[in-house]
Amino acid sequence: MATRLQSVASTEAMRNYAVGFYSDSARTQAQIDAEFLTGPGIAVSSDFEFQSFAPGDSITIPNSLTSINNPVGTRVTYGGTKVPAQLDQHRVTSEPFYVGPRISDTDLLMKLEDNARSTMMGLIRGRIDRIFSAALTAAGAATNINVASTSTNAVDIVQQVLETVELNSQGAGQLRILFGSSAFRKFCNHVSVQNRVNGGATRQNPATVTEQQVADLLGGNVEVRRSRAIKNGAQIGQTPAAAFTLADSILVAAVSSIPSTSDPSAIKLFVGRGDNDFQPKYRLAYANDSDFEEATWGWAEKIVATNSAAVKRLDITIS
Repeated sequence: MATRLQSVASTEAMRNYAVGFYSDSARTQAQIDAEFLTGPGIAVSSDFEFQSFAPGDSITIPNSLTSINNPVGTRVTYGGTKVPAQLDQHRVTSEPFYVGPRISDTDLLMKLEDNARSTMMGLIRGRIDRIFSAALTAAGAATNINVASTSTNAVDIVQQVLETVELNSQGAGQLRILFGSSAFRKFCNHVSVQNRVNGGATRQNPATVTEQQVADLLGGNVEVRRSRAIKNGAQIGQTPAAAFTLADSILVAAVSSIPSTSDPSAIKLFVGRGDNDFQPKYRLAYANDSDFEEATWGWAEKIVATNSAAVKRLDITIS
């Protein structure tokens, strides 16, 4: 027999509500930070394969020319390695809902929808953290930009890293640069950047530099974004420890706007297909008290560095 929570909100209806809210939230700055490095999620089954690339792995252009009577084309092959993988399962559970006679069906549905919104926002924050962690690990040791020195050519340093990333991705994917909050501020206020924006000595006042201006300075049709992602490592009851996730770091990555399991872009987000993704499930909160129930929400994902050579890190330093 269905519980009252199940009766009030059908699984499919709440799944659609949750997915719809997630899609709307995807337009927020925080979620864009994550998908800025991965492109949209790639829907796969629970067990799947992806192509992993290392420096020097080739991506050949097949000789597709054939005769009109030949039904077989040239087989498309990739360098690199096929890696078997399995989606990671995630679950979060709400606080117990009172479902007794003093609450109406409408109020109960509103409570469930509010929980869906909170759950999706938690999913977004967790996913951002996991993507940033994968990107920073793949990027390895950072190239430093010393902003204490006026002789530092900050623009040229970033442009050199852009060339490396483009070469290592074999031109597959959009070049994107994600600045940490303080990294963006220090980069934009460095004399090598200010002089270019101001036009040297033609204007004395410092310029307030935008993301688009930084992209124009760097050239190469790159996309630039200042990250607003914040992580608080403290648990409830502990002293707050909120900090910008990237801070003084900059990530440069090759990102496919239409990623697949085989393209050589840097970081991939794999998500569950159909019922593997954002599927709400319900169960009793307390077996001995039928007036309370809880909602358990589940989804599946896997975040993988498929081409670690196509993501690089820079750190703003003062030395």
